Amino acid sequence: MKGIYINPLTKTIEYMAVDDFYLMKDIMGCELAERITISETPPLDLWLDEEGRLKSDRRGKYFTFVNPEQNVIDANNTFVGPCFVMGRKLTAEGMDMCSPSVDVETIRDLVLWLPDYEDEPVMEFTPIKIKELH
Repeated sequence: MKGIYINPLTKTIEYMAVDDFYLMKDIMGCELAERITISETPPLDLWLDEEGRLKSDRRGKYFTFVNPEQNVIDANNTFVGPCFVMGRKLTAEGMDMCSPSVDVETIRDLVLWLPDYEDEPVMEFTPIKIKELH
């Protein structure tokens, strides 16, 4: 099967053979991969490094998708690091990934590189009452 590989560091989007989940993680250079649904029709998922936002070398590796219907940037959804766009199909065992039903040109038209974007650090503390611990 083949996926659409998005590499923000080299600003390239291309087809890449990916036989299984473990090879996909190796290509992305991550230990934990996360699936995010980016389209229900056609069924498309974005597989990316679950710990990507925690890495110190994120600068220049962000991107987002442009909403083609409204011609606006989806600022609520920024992604970081190499990732794959894959299709999704229902099998007897459940959901399985497959080659995407869109071509690489479609994805190229939707991706917007964000070379100067950086996440703002967020830290939140929630006080816990002692009674809640028992």
